[in-house]
Parts: sequence; structure tokens; C-alpha cells
Amino acid sequence: MTLVQGTVRRAGGRLRVSAHLINAESGYDLWSDEYERDVRDVFAVQDEITRAIVGALRVKLAANGGAPFARPTTTSPEAHDLYLHGRFFYEKRNEEGLRRALVYFRQAIEKDSAYALAYSGLADTYSFLSAFGFETPREMFPKAKVAALQALQLDSTLPEAHTSLGFISLFYDWDWPAADREFRSALSLDSTYTPALLYHGWYNVAVGRIDAAVSDLERARAIDPLSLILNTRLGTMLFLARRYDAALTQLSRTLALDSSYDLAHAALARVYIQLRQCDRAQLELHRRTRMVAPYYESSALGYAAGACGHQGEATRTLEQLHAIRQRGQYVSPAVVASIYLGLGDKDQAFAWLDRALDDRTWSMFILRVDPMLDHLRDDPRYTRLIQRVGLP
Repeated sequence: MTLVQGTVRRAGGRLRVSAHLINAESGYDLWSDEYERDVRDVFAVQDEITRAIVGALRVKLAANGGAPFARPTTTSPEAHDLYLHGRFFYEKRNEEGLRRALVYFRQAIEKDSAYALAYSGLADTYSFLSAFGFETPREMFPKAKVAALQALQLDSTLPEAHTSLGFISLFYDWDWPAADREFRSALSLDSTYTPALLYHGWYNVAVGRIDAAVSDLERARAIDPLSLILNTRLGTMLFLARRYDAALTQLSRTLALDSSYDLAHAALARVYIQLRQCDRAQLELHRRTRMVAPYYESSALGYAAGACGHQGEATRTLEQLHAIRQRGQYVSPAVVASIYLGLGDKDQAFAWLDRALDDRTWSMFILRVDPMLDHLRDDPRYTRLIQRVGLP
């Protein structure tokens, strides 16, 4: 396996790019070089580096008549720079980062109204603001869909745009065939585009093919072995497949990469809860340096407290969430439902799951496979929920 690493430094109107091609097994450089160019030549530098790496790997590609390998989707360096800033903050997956990403993507579009990638980034950010529980699905996802469709209208060959639309089809429309079609379209355009593999994994969860979901994430991790989100979600898929020992191993490896990665701590806590190792679950939840989505992740804290016998703590969490809702701030009904599940209050849990379904909360499509719902499966209300979501 080979990896590409590099750095980019910017001083005024000049760029200095350092690129390395590394043998992942030995750690030795196979090729390296430095490039110093005017910032306006950023797209030419991308193409030059691509050609150099291809040459270093001695890859023989079909003749392309000298056309660039990296086809830019904007001619504006300013728009491209703003787009990169947007993606940086988007990847933080917290409220501050997502709201800053919105600003950057909008500014990129102001610089170049035909910049398809910026519309795709805008769509993804609207989607994440809902998926992580900061805004209501019914407010964010329609905006996301408008931006995704605009991206595709501008450039139907972008895997990013197909993935943006596939995410909306899966996480909001619950249109399983459309989601599968868009993710497959993205991967046909770029088989190494890991977000498409990640979300196709979630599609396979929705349609009940959990082993295929694990395979999707294993394939994505092989492409980007140091990605924290891919490593974490591989652990999540193993958890949903009830392969708890494998999930523990995978999530521990993820935290070895970055011990401060909160999503991995939360995922590991869920595994410990299922194994009835409550002390370890509580430890993981309190090890987090910050909450990625405070109200959304309250579900893990509240569920763990209730399931582990700390009913007072779970009740206090519920009271806090109800107070937040009364102030007009959004709290996903699925979060409230999960805490009632931890407390063993089935009636309240089903009442709030019904609200979550009406709200089109994305987590409803994992109802059928989530181990934390096992004790509800014999209840007729559970069957009705599955039918209302339209799970195949």
C-alpha cells in the first residue's frame, strides 16, 4: 500500500507545496518533491503533482491527449480556497464547525455561482446540522436537497454531488432505491470516494444487510486507514452486527489514533452498555473532551445512566432536555426516547419514537438492527413503527 502525504504553506500570493509518496509498510519515501507557485496556479500544481505521482508509481494510463488529470470545477482560486475552508470546518462535525462551514460555502458560491462543489458542500452541511441534532430535519433537509440538485445540474460527473443527494434520499426521504442509486453513481465515478462508501454502509443497515455494511466500511478504511470517522463507523457497524468483541477492538484502535475523538468514545460506551459493563461505559462517556452535539449525545449519557441503574441522573438529563425544548431550542425526540428506554419506560419511549418518526429523525431507519431496542421487538407498537418508516 502507498500513501500520499504533503503540506501546503501560503505566504501572500505564493504557495509552497511539499508532497511525498510513502510505502505504508516500510515507511520509506518512494518519491518526494516541492513546488512553489503563484496562488493563481493552484490547479496547475494539482495536475503537476498528480502526473509526478503517476510517473513515480510507473502507472500506465490510457492516453488522454495531455488533458489535466485533476479537472477543476472553478476557475476562481478564491472560491476554491473558501471551499477548502468550508470542508475543513464541516469535518469537525460540531455545531460551531458546521455553522462556519455554511458561511464559507456561501462565500465560495458568491465568488463563483457555477461552482458545483461548493453547492455540494452546502448541501452536506445542511444535512449534518440536522443529522447531528442542531436543527430540525424538516427545516434543513429541503434546503440541502435544493443545493444538491443545483450541484448535479452544474456538474453531473461529481461523485460529491451524487453522494450529497444520496445522503438526503437515505437520511430524510427514506427512499432506499434512490439512495442506493446515487451512492453507486458516485462510486462509478470514483471508486475511492470514501464518503460514498460510508453512507452506502448506512444504506445497507437500513435495508437489513448488516454484513454488507461492515464490508463497505472495511473497504473505505482500506482506502483511508487513518480516517477517524471511518474507523469509528466501522466500529459502529460491528456493534450493529452484534460483533461486540470486534467492535471493542476496532474502537480501541481508533482511540489509539486519537484518544480525544469523542465520537469513538460514545460508540465504545454503547458497546460496553450492551455488554453490561456499566462502569466502563460511564468512563468512556465522561472521557470525552467535548460533546460534538450536546443534545444529540445526551441520548448516550441518559440511556447509560438509566440502563446502569442511575435513575436520578437519567431523570435529571430528561428534565434538562425538556427545559431546553420549552425555551424553543430543538432537541430530537429520538434523544428523549432513548433516555426513557434506558429507564425502562416503554410507554414514554414509544410516544417519543412516534414523535421522532413524525419529525423524520434519521435514526429511525436503524430501528430494526439497533441492539438497544431489543426489548421492544415483541411489542406490536414496534412493528407499527417499522411499517411506518417503510423499511424493506
